[in-house]
Amino acid sequence: MVKQVFKIRNSQGLFSSGGTYITFTKKGKTWTSSGALNNHLAQTRNDNLYIQEKCEVIAYELVETEVSVESVQSRLKLIQDRARLRNEEKRQLLRSILIEHDLIELDRLKKLYE
Repeated sequence: MVKQVFKIRNSQGLFSSGGTYITFTKKGKTWTSSGALNNHLAQTRNDNLYIQEKCEVIAYELVETEVSVESVQSRLKLIQDRARLRNEEKRQLLRSILIEHDLIELDRLKKLYE
């Protein structure tokens, strides 16, 4: 399946960021339909920046190519493993914070009873 996407490029080869306050960057914004691009241009029609910058609309073709296949079960296991790892990292961080708190309290008590 072939799909077209669009970018707006200025004379320096930079791409529009889109939005209300237009800037130009190396990556820019990609509009996923000509309708979305037209809406953006309609919103900015009173702004001569695109004309001043001698901009042009670039259409790209995206071709869907199957590069890998995995089972949904495999992907769900990956999600669960990542969640488990994040939870373990949180537990370890909490453990280290509690130990640090205990050490500070121990030091305070030692000074108090010396």
